[in-house]
Amino acid sequence: MNILFIYRLKKWDLPKGKLEKKENVKVAAVREVEEECNVKVALGPRVCKTWHTYTRNGKNHLKKTSWYHMTLEEDKKMKPQTEEGIEKVIWVNKVEVRTVLLNTYRSIRYVMKKFHEYQEGLIKVK
Repeated sequence: MNILFIYRLKKWDLPKGKLEKKENVKVAAVREVEEECNVKVALGPRVCKTWHTYTRNGKNHLKKTSWYHMTLEEDKKMKPQTEEGIEKVIWVNKVEVRTVLLNTYRSIRYVMKKFHEYQEGLIKVK
């Protein structure tokens, strides 16, 4: 199982984004991954939700993110969305993920823990 990571702001991260007006969370999840990585994916079950804070333009923001398992449909034209500050897009295997998680956010480590539990059948997903 490989996992798609992006490199932005000197950290490894998972693709994610913001809802557009009146946009469904599931639709937004697929759209954001496809836009940020130039891949085609199919949505799977939700793995977990997280909350995190960030600062933009001098303002603090609290963001809720829903994380989904997705299946790759095509990655022939995979490339980072540089206008969003994404420098790299890479596939990371089970062994390499340990190194990537050394330079990521705490919330991403939590998502990966929940994803591992999902893969092992330890948690039920919606």
